Amino acid sequence: MQSMQPELAWAFQTGDPIRSTPTVWNDRVIVGSVDHSLYCLSADDGRLVWQFATDGPINGPSARIADGRVFIGSDDEMLYCLEADNGRPVWTFPTQRDFQEPVVLHSGMVFVSDVDRFLYCLKQADGCQVWKIGKSDLFDARPRIDLAAAQDSVLISLGGGILYCLSARQGTVLWKLDCDLLFESFLCVIKEFCYVSCFMHFCCLRRDTGEIVWESASEAPILDAPGVSEKRVFVADVNAILYCANRETGRLIWRSQFGTFGEMLFVSTKSHDGHLFVGSYDDHLYCLDEETGSVIWRFEVPDAIGTKPTVWKDRVFFGCDDGKLYCVRWK
Repeated sequence: MQSMQPELAWAFQTGDPIRSTPTVWNDRVIVGSVDHSLYCLSADDGRLVWQFATDGPINGPSARIADGRVFIGSDDEMLYCLEADNGRPVWTFPTQRDFQEPVVLHSGMVFVSDVDRFLYCLKQADGCQVWKIGKSDLFDARPRIDLAAAQDSVLISLGGGILYCLSARQGTVLWKLDCDLLFESFLCVIKEFCYVSCFMHFCCLRRDTGEIVWESASEAPILDAPGVSEKRVFVADVNAILYCANRETGRLIWRSQFGTFGEMLFVSTKSHDGHLFVGSYDDHLYCLDEETGSVIWRFEVPDAIGTKPTVWKDRVFFGCDDGKLYCVRWK
């Protein structure tokens, strides 16, 4: 693989740590900060294009973009729809609790959940509610939720070993999988398969039936969704061990240790030209050879990286606990 070296292209300072994954749209990068604001920057030079202030921290959810609009949840118990060009609000939707769960866009609808009460389906155009399900209707305890959508269905992980597939349009249950393997699950849907990281396992399910295709074990709990390339699946456990498995069979290809035990890793959702990018609590961004897991380069920052990196052209964007959004390029 061709040798590369990283260099800082730019860094943009916000008022508090960045805990949401950056989203790239039309040569712009959009990211939320714990300082209550959503920022839109030029991906080329980091210039501020617009800033939108909410009344609470943006502390986990990443912005989602469709049809020129940005959708973002805040801990002020609101979901916001903004014009992507200028940050002007289009509509808002109030929920019952803080937003720390993903926003999913699919087929003209928005699927969102507050922390511990409801799952909502809204129209992207105007924010009108299509349906609402109380989590207590599905599960009788306070669950951690993760969402993913594909075709005409939405997958909802409720923790405690339960995964539902719901009709996207009616919210009715299409199938349910009750399995101890799925405790505290995180989802990634690619075509007809759903890749799930779940406590000390990761697995592959058929999206249409919930049938388990394969499963593999980790050495410690996994608290983030898998990253996926054409042939491989990547997950990281809480002891900073990164696993690479064959996407079709689940066979372990390699495992690598980064930083020290007890430090979290955040793996890019997709690989890029054979390169995998990993942010770490050890204050480094790593670029790996996805075939071997060997480190191609590492880039040091002043504080922990607590978000998934996002790749765009020859650049990678990531947030840091020092409050900065970094853009690193390689050559």
